[in-house]
Amino acid sequence: MMTADALQAIVDALSVQLDRPVLVDDVELRPLAYSSQFGELDSLRTASILGRAAPDWAHEVLFAHGIRAATEPLRIPPQPENGMEARLCIPILRAHRRLGYLWLLEDRPVADDELALARASAAEAAEVLQSEAETQLDRRRREQALLDGLLAGRPEAIAALEQARYLPQRPLVVCVGAVEALHTRAPA
Repeated sequence: MMTADALQAIVDALSVQLDRPVLVDDVELRPLAYSSQFGELDSLRTASILGRAAPDWAHEVLFAHGIRAATEPLRIPPQPENGMEARLCIPILRAHRRLGYLWLLEDRPVADDELALARASAAEAAEVLQSEAETQLDRRRREQALLDGLLAGRPEAIAALEQARYLPQRPLVVCVGAVEALHTRAPA
């Protein structure tokens, strides 16, 4: 299953089980998957989904509550001045690496059995996100090897590029120059 599909399935299943909205963000608070809305709309949830990123004020508020260092679920109190409801942040961690956050809106307190389900879903999300991170790392390594081969003029790199009809996922800037002679001054 593709990463986006797998994450969406995890979020949808948890949302149905808990009968509450669920969201998974990356470490920069960009939404990766979100459930259908139950009840009143929360302004942060709305802004994050529509804007594809949490607004600046939300970064300040949520990071100030320590979500970047959290290893256990963390309750975030409401921010009525911003229209933000209370929420529970469950860090998505894999091998001590932070991969994102699973969020539950707390229109009612999260019970212990609900928290157990959410933790299990965060662990599933960690597997999916870790797999994606490893895939991206492998792709970057292949890109770097291909670029090194092209710059070195290796024919096999040129053939690999032509055969794969490779297109980078991100812009690449390559500056190439030659040094004819390097003149150094002797110390005086």
